[in-house]
Amino acid sequence: MKHLNIILAAALFIFAIEVANAQDENNPWAIEAGINAVDVYPVGITENGRFPSTIGDAMVKGDLFDEYFNANDHWNILPSVSRVSVGRYIGSGFTLVAAGSINKIDRLGDVKVPDMVYYSADGEIKYSFRDHINGPGGWFDPSLGIG
Repeated sequence: MKHLNIILAAALFIFAIEVANAQDENNPWAIEAGINAVDVYPVGITENGRFPSTIGDAMVKGDLFDEYFNANDHWNILPSVSRVSVGRYIGSGFTLVAAGSINKIDRLGDVKVPDMVYYSADGEIKYSFRDHINGPGGWFDPSLGIG
């Protein structure tokens, strides 16, 4: 089963490269689907944070960047598509993006909690510098976004 997951991930990556194109007047829409993770493992150097330092006998506050990549114990991830975004090129290098995501929070740090649902809605406006750097239709496309 592990090998099947690797093969599937490689096939999806290759497919994504084949169909990727930049947003412009000819291809104004972009649709994305993905996953998101919510990490609520509290970190910091003071006790004035949002979460208490202990819940019962369990310590839930660590040092700055403590266990930052410990996805198995601290990240809340749904095993399915949990983020969708739609973007539209509106002209002169500007793109508007709307995104939404959903997740299930079942742990705060090392402490299991009753399941909570997490929703988010995002909006963004991006400006592309592609034509300023490479000329029209260049391959390098840096952008600046606010949202």
